[in-house]
Amino acid sequence: GPLPPMRPTPLWGSALLMPMPKQASIRCFMATAVMNVWWLGMAVPWFFRKVIEEKTLKLRIGALGWTWILFAVWSVISVAGRWWPVWYLLMFGTFYLTRFSREDKEALTRAMVDGTIASFFILQTFAYLFRPYDRTRYHGAFVNSNMMALYYLIIYCMVLVKLHLLHAKGAKWGWKLFYGGGAAGLLGFQFLTICRTSWVCSIVITLYYGWTVLHRTWGEKIRKVGLRGCAL
Repeated sequence: GPLPPMRPTPLWGSALLMPMPKQASIRCFMATAVMNVWWLGMAVPWFFRKVIEEKTLKLRIGALGWTWILFAVWSVISVAGRWWPVWYLLMFGTFYLTRFSREDKEALTRAMVDGTIASFFILQTFAYLFRPYDRTRYHGAFVNSNMMALYYLIIYCMVLVKLHLLHAKGAKWGWKLFYGGGAAGLLGFQFLTICRTSWVCSIVITLYYGWTVLHRTWGEKIRKVGLRGCAL
């Protein structure tokens, strides 16, 4: 006789039937979502109370802020029906409502840079638990090679910021060589993903960073050498 209809598998059941990398990716996504909801559950009511009830915090939204809100709302009411832009608006918009001193901004920048770089070592160690080179395009800890490439691009930008902070701090050359080698390694990982978007962005960022560093650090020296050469 005919086979009985199959019952739909729940979300957690489909996650258990997926390959191990996909299971780990979904678990990581769920854990991150729970932590973000917990954090937003504390931060968002506190900001609304400060802005609306107590009126101790002034909310001044500029042109860029209204554009951000408009695109977030449009993503929900449009055909796409995406909710993640609203999630990002709530999550990152709270930073614009917080008053930071100069010292707080510098500490926040260093913490974000160091934390993002540290996440690379954690995710890459997780990726090496599996056979990452079974596919032509390297996907690392993600199920999609493009996502992995963009993540490498973010880490690459953070490493360049770290190099800038080390130079401003007057750090030793050993640390600069360490992070410089790390930046080269990240370019190699991006090459393995075969993601042309990350390639182009890395080239543009590298050229901009190189020009800025050479112009600020060596520009005056090059001009002096050139003037002395012309004088001779």
